[in-house]
Amino acid sequence: MNNLVATRTNLNQIIKWSSSRYNSLKKREVVSQILFYIERGTDIVEIYETGTYTEKTGGQGWDYKLTISNGQALLQEIGNNNQSYLLNPSLKRNVYSGAKSIILKQPVYAWHNQIIGIELHVVDEEHDRYFICLDDHPYSLQKEYG
Repeated sequence: MNNLVATRTNLNQIIKWSSSRYNSLKKREVVSQILFYIERGTDIVEIYETGTYTEKTGGQGWDYKLTISNGQALLQEIGNNNQSYLLNPSLKRNVYSGAKSIILKQPVYAWHNQIIGIELHVVDEEHDRYFICLDDHPYSLQKEYG
């Protein structure tokens, strides 16, 4: 088993990902999601599949299993090399903000005009969005907009 600090650079080096249009996630999204889960520290098991339609691998894609349990993160490559990596959290947060509230500065959609400059309570967070509640209605805001 290999020990590795969980950074974008290190994850990009070890994760082999097909650029096929049939993948449900792009490699950068997989890396961001893995970093988010590690930074958040919640127990989780997540499978990432790059598919079996890659030309370079003779029809075999790479699959990865991320297991976080009791603060320890393990990334396993399933199939080709069967490598395992114990992922140590980086000292710097890259994806998980832990925000309790956000303020929207610029509207992207018309409904955003009603919330510009208002402090919004964050109900939950994912690697790419915040979940807020406004007038008892749930909404999500992409992070680059929050």
